[in-house]
Parts: sequence; structure tokens; C-alpha cells
Amino acid sequence: DDMHSLGLVRDFRITASCRHFENKVPKKRQPFKEDNGVLVHLRGRGADVSLRDIFRICNLYGNLDNIVCLWDVFRTCLCV
Repeated sequence: DDMHSLGLVRDFRITASCRHFENKVPKKRQPFKEDNGVLVHLRGRGADVSLRDIFRICNLYGNLDNIVCLWDVFRTCLCV
């Protein structure tokens, strides 16, 4: 049973070592390191802008939902 598990580990190492992936992090990090006077949260490309906008919409919706919920609680307290 131990030999079988060792064989699986060995096979995994062989297949994992055959794959070489390019490290894209330095290229994607470069626009954020440049000092070009643009604010950090505005330096991203299209995907970053989309994620930022989606986050803003979700944040706004959550805040409005909380305000409505608190208003309902406040209103029920006044009516009692």
C-alpha cells in the first residue's frame, strides 16, 4: 500500500515537472509601479475597471438595503 502511494507521488512529480508556465505577475504589476501621476485605483485596464464598478454597485446596494432595513425597524418602534 505504501509503494502504491509512493508511485502516485512519483508520477505526479514527473507530470508536474514537465509543465512550465510563464510568470505573468511582473508584467501585470508594472502599471501599478510606474509613477505617472495617476491614482492607483485608476491605473488598471478594462477588467480592473469592470471589477471596481461591480464592487461599487454591490457596495451601494448593500448600504441602501441596510438603510431601508434600519428605517423599517425605526418605523416599527415608533408605531408601537
